[in-house]
Amino acid sequence: MCVQNGKYTKWYRSNGTKPIYIPKAEIETIRQLALKKYYEIQKSKYQKELKLVTRYLNFLEAIYDDPEQILYQNSPFQSFLKPYLHNFLLEHEDWIHQDYQHSKSHPEKLIHRTLAGHYVRSKSEAIIANTLFANKIPYRYECGLQIGDITFFPDFTLMHPKTRKILYWEHFGMMELPDYAKQAFHKLGKYSAFGIIPTIHMIITFETMEEPIDSVRVQHLIDEYFG
Repeated sequence: MCVQNGKYTKWYRSNGTKPIYIPKAEIETIRQLALKKYYEIQKSKYQKELKLVTRYLNFLEAIYDDPEQILYQNSPFQSFLKPYLHNFLLEHEDWIHQDYQHSKSHPEKLIHRTLAGHYVRSKSEAIIANTLFANKIPYRYECGLQIGDITFFPDFTLMHPKTRKILYWEHFGMMELPDYAKQAFHKLGKYSAFGIIPTIHMIITFETMEEPIDSVRVQHLIDEYFG
């Protein structure tokens, strides 16, 4: 605590029974006590804000239904709401199955079948595809992307199921090989040069023979980007 006497201030600390005067020579002690007081005030403020935010979120959860949940096929609501509300699931299906430019590189390597029924080039890509499918994330595999005078074929082009935002997913599977790693980073640099920034507009995963990707890691990324 402090006591103001005109233009002078005296500082005290408590020993549990009575205040003890702190001389000016112990200015660092005064500074630390002042900082402690500030943190205590801030902590109390944030705790109150957290209670209010938590209460508000609980309120929202209680009164609002997710509009997508009542538009699933076979929902009793669908026949009544379809003329008025957008059927998100049908939009996703239309986007997935629209014609798009596929990569024609090494079709013989498309040997791993996914849950969605198409073929990918590696077991790791199959893990990613199957986890996206299980989480109902609409995606296209190796869809042509024209940037500048170059056509890229990102492993996956994703559409956020709620915001409709387009994201990309590139998986690099042989990072233990110096030439492969060099090409991978060069490719990411090309993306960045055209405004597709890794970790912002594009999900990036790497693996080596000793550190392969797994479904748990993929699920964590989907949770991070799609919540």
